[in-house]
Amino acid sequence: MTCLVLLLAGAALAGDPQDLRESIENGAVINWTSMRVEVTSSATPSGVDSSRKVVETSARRPIGDKMRRAVGTVLVQGEQTVQELRTDPEIGQKIARRETHWAVTESRYFTSGRIELHGELKIGEVLKPWLLDQASTAAPVDVPQGRHTGVVVLARGLNVQRAFAPRILASDGETVLHDGLVWKDSATNAIPVIYVPDPAHPAAAFRAGKVPLIVSAMEVRGADVVLTRESSIEYRTGLKGSRAVGQGTVVIVVDP
Repeated sequence: MTCLVLLLAGAALAGDPQDLRESIENGAVINWTSMRVEVTSSATPSGVDSSRKVVETSARRPIGDKMRRAVGTVLVQGEQTVQELRTDPEIGQKIARRETHWAVTESRYFTSGRIELHGELKIGEVLKPWLLDQASTAAPVDVPQGRHTGVVVLARGLNVQRAFAPRILASDGETVLHDGLVWKDSATNAIPVIYVPDPAHPAAAFRAGKVPLIVSAMEVRGADVVLTRESSIEYRTGLKGSRAVGQGTVVIVVDP
């Protein structure tokens, strides 16, 4: 914990670390720290009608398709992507409808008449039907929260494949993080994990709280992260069976 506090103090002096972003196509990225798809699109006046409304409409037009293509690439769990979930007879249509729930979060207007729009789509919003379907484990009752407020997994140098709900495994192969999901009573407003390139990122403290358990990974299996033997013991003794995880309080630190 002392190490994390020092890192956070250093970040305050040096400036906040950047979010972890993955470029999908021109103008579309996945922000694995905020768990959002971000799309930027622009348009310039042309033709007889070059009113602001017409230019804004032109700028908005490509955003939906780019959002859908980008979110379709998101790995959900194991080797399953959002694109594959779209064909699921139970939740496919629900996911497709939620993919339209993007919003323009920033508009920029230039003296040339050019308009640039920045749109965002919450990945957790898209995958909420899947998460609700999977989150069948009830949170433990009559169990104290414990002193840990969450967990930070150090996994730099392991070429982690990022996913919405990765499994976190002990060194003996047992899944220790509810298959990477959340408690059933948290599934409507929580996401399983976020990824940061630096444990000093403000999002790490926001998600994992002031007193996280810091554990280390020794290998990855696709998107699944395997803890060292020592960290497996620390996790089992410090967190397993508590409410501290399963509420969106898990952070995985990976290479930028």
